[in-house]
Amino acid sequence: MDLESEELKKNGHILKLRSQPFRMLATIAERNGDVVSREELRAQLWPAVTIEDYKHSLGNSLLEIRKVLHDSANSPEYVETVSRGYRFLKPVEFILTIAPHQNGSSNSLTDDFSAKIKQIGRELIDTLDCRGLALLLNRCKVLCDQHSGDPSIPDLQLLMADIQSAIHQSAVLDPKWANPAISFEIASLVFDDPNAVTIPHRFGNGRGKTIGLASESVLLTVEHSVCRENGKQGVLIHGARRATPQERSFYEQTRK
Repeated sequence: MDLESEELKKNGHILKLRSQPFRMLATIAERNGDVVSREELRAQLWPAVTIEDYKHSLGNSLLEIRKVLHDSANSPEYVETVSRGYRFLKPVEFILTIAPHQNGSSNSLTDDFSAKIKQIGRELIDTLDCRGLALLLNRCKVLCDQHSGDPSIPDLQLLMADIQSAIHQSAVLDPKWANPAISFEIASLVFDDPNAVTIPHRFGNGRGKTIGLASESVLLTVEHSVCRENGKQGVLIHGARRATPQERSFYEQTRK
């Protein structure tokens, strides 16, 4: 295991393992046979984030580790599950490698910092869910605090802006995400739903609300009015929110 590049090899072949399972495996292996508790792993993997069901996340990461290493839960060769946590079964040898230009100088620290930024950037490409994006953003914030004077900070800040933008765009399309901020761009997706239902305002002032799907599982209620621009009739969106249970029931009834 190369802890700097988060690269895992077995018999000379590189194995594909995501960052979080890699860090979990590294933490367990570094104990060299001693048990690592689930609470310790939570503090190591999510130092500044409260994860409600972190044991479930650890279990998913362990499944990925076992799959990559072809390890068995019933008869483990590498990672054993015990009551408090996990234990690495193979003997561990620690090897310190230093590149020719790395002598403990600021250059080596900068290279390490840049490598971590690039790693998070690679993970961003494959991360679609809001929780995963939030965890990436938190890792960036931790790095920012640890390397506040590093010349690569602008690269990290740009990456954080990209992650924040990804969170904003995907938050409302994730049924488990409780972010109330819904952009008008996302709200407009409701009007593409062929089953959307529009309810006129009771005072008949041209305003109304439309209930429809913005994605396969996210139902929104959009408040809007009719507007005219350049001689064409359009829709002016005033606000959007998640549909209430009563509105969802009404929507389902109209579809029937």
